[in-house]
Amino acid sequence: MIARFANFESEEARQLGELISRRRQLVEIQTAEKNRRSRSRGKTLANIEAHIEYLEGRLKQLNQEIEQLTQKNQQWINKVNFSCSFFASTGNPATEEDSAAQRSEGVRALTI
Repeated sequence: MIARFANFESEEARQLGELISRRRQLVEIQTAEKNRRSRSRGKTLANIEAHIEYLEGRLKQLNQEIEQLTQKNQQWINKVNFSCSFFASTGNPATEEDSAAQRSEGVRALTI
């Protein structure tokens, strides 16, 4: 079961990392624009304020996308933990060891 979800989760983890990186970039740009705003006047100030407003909108969208991917990953972790605990409840020592290894692999796949 873990192997089937590992590739899918690795892709989601990659996407999540990219979104977080992009968010960080936009926050840096937004900070620079806010710093420029205090030294600007007229049309330049209006342009900077419009850009800040645009960045705020993009950051809001990115935050929503990050939240959605985070929730999907949490649901997957819950599925893995449930499946592993089900197999462990059979009392088979080999299964319990396999379950612990699968949980470790599942969590590790999400953090890659």
